[in-house]
Amino acid sequence: MPKDMKGRAKVAEAPTPEKRETEGEAAVETKEKKEPVKRTDIVRGRMPVVIVYMVKFGDNRGETVAAKAKLFGTTTGKIDDLVRERGFKYVKADFAPTVEQKADGIEYFKKHPGYAKGECDKLIDELESYDEATPEQAKAFETVRASVHGQGFRKKTGEVAEAGGGNKRTKPEKSAVTAAELTE
Repeated sequence: MPKDMKGRAKVAEAPTPEKRETEGEAAVETKEKKEPVKRTDIVRGRMPVVIVYMVKFGDNRGETVAAKAKLFGTTTGKIDDLVRERGFKYVKADFAPTVEQKADGIEYFKKHPGYAKGECDKLIDELESYDEATPEQAKAFETVRASVHGQGFRKKTGEVAEAGGGNKRTKPEKSAVTAAELTE
């Protein structure tokens, strides 16, 4: 190692401004935007309430979060949130699904990446074995769900909601009538 006049080790020279600029340009050139990778091993969209019930209170409640995520075709974060009661708190152990909710659950499993291989058969059998809700139970559940602003699996038009919840609401369109027209 080179030494200075007093016998100390020489410290590396600080880069000159010109050298810094060329190094900075090289660093900028190497940082390219990566395209996000879409996971193909999960079901996209909203999770039906009956599936939420199955995650929280179903036959697989003793499984690990990672095992449940793979089983239900979703992320570990979503399963963890459900298990730790960070969402869907209105889904209790006494929940009974309606015929429509069961159909939504089966439709959800048909989107599962392992559906064709038979990975969902056990879950579908469990879902079909649940007792159906009476009209009173269904009405009481919908009242509670609406009071806490719970999102449905389907839109008002009847089509399956792709994803998202309350944070993706659009602002209502403003009326074409202006204040000046109202005063005339």
